[in-house]
Amino acid sequence: MNTSLPLPVREQPVLQAPGAGLPPFESWILTKAAAPLVSRYLARPQARRLFLREGERIIYLLEDANEYRLNESVLIKRPIGIEDSSRAWSLSETAEHVMIVGNGIRNLIIQLCSGHRPGGKFNVAKVKPRGGLGTDARKLMRQYLDRFTRDLDNLRFPKHPTYLHPWYGELNATQWYQYAALHHRMHRIQAQRIEFGLLNQL
Repeated sequence: MNTSLPLPVREQPVLQAPGAGLPPFESWILTKAAAPLVSRYLARPQARRLFLREGERIIYLLEDANEYRLNESVLIKRPIGIEDSSRAWSLSETAEHVMIVGNGIRNLIIQLCSGHRPGGKFNVAKVKPRGGLGTDARKLMRQYLDRFTRDLDNLRFPKHPTYLHPWYGELNATQWYQYAALHHRMHRIQAQRIEFGLLNQL
């Protein structure tokens, strides 16, 4: 007679589709109030420091987790600036997304600084993580931070051309750098909430 109990089945959360965007009021606040303030008061050297500081904090969270915790998805309360489909990730998936977006922004800034406006559109749904990085996320994050700053430190940042962000409108090279720094901050908050959720599971 088999007396073993069945393993509990974790119910999958119902989330909005990738690319659904932010709630309308939050989007309006970020676009009409926050973005102009950031553009005016966050100079590029400050954005660089913020970019690195928040990136290092993400790396610290990755290094503080074992392999299981790195790959365990946790449903969290959605941070401001992050859409609903992104709130059930693991720490390694969060780092992967940060690197996908950051490397894309680095390539975009290089083109804008050379006077070229790329074709196509920024597709939020295509920058979601695929998973599987595991412990490699730590090393890859550090390499990503080093390359981002190394490739951009000696560029001249013109006010034009610009490139369209689907949520924040037309951004020039400096504004895309500012966004990269704030993107780190938003996902560092996400990573902290994931870590908190993991600790609550113990």
